[in-house]
Amino acid sequence: KQQLGYSVGCCTRDSDGVLGFSIYVLSAVQRPPVLLERVQAFLKDFVLQLKNFSAEKFASHAVGLAGKWLEPKRTLAELHSSCWSEIAFATPPIFDRTERDAAVLGTVRQEEVVELFEKYIAPGSSSRAVLTTAVVPKAGASATEVTALAEHLEKDGLVTAIVSNEIDFRAQSEMHAARL
Repeated sequence: KQQLGYSVGCCTRDSDGVLGFSIYVLSAVQRPPVLLERVQAFLKDFVLQLKNFSAEKFASHAVGLAGKWLEPKRTLAELHSSCWSEIAFATPPIFDRTERDAAVLGTVRQEEVVELFEKYIAPGSSSRAVLTTAVVPKAGASATEVTALAEHLEKDGLVTAIVSNEIDFRAQSEMHAARL
């Protein structure tokens, strides 16, 4: 509902078997500390909304999501991408995954979703792991702004490391072993 930028959204991700939830905001209007604050406020508010959904509203969202998943692929590229993802990343490939996922979605209870959200996504959870990336123009990034962003994260109990380039990132990070 807020005008934070011209591209705002969220998605799930699977990074080498590590499941995640991403929120992205691309803005020429607000700076990273403000955007992070608004995202955190949204997450705190959303868990309350999720808890207060009526059973009918929750079921309606589940049916709508299942319908979206079950929409037929409209182009050869969509079908190719879906099949190739199964071949490349699933062991064994499950070519009817969307049908199976939609069937499981019908068994998910609202309490389970709230519990998952509070445990892994909601700010303040001890099980939550967060990676925040803020990209700003070199000319526009002041030390004060970077410090403000780090302090905001630390206020929520998160450990921060300010990295200004890829070499610093690699030096500060424990990376997975190289694949052969």
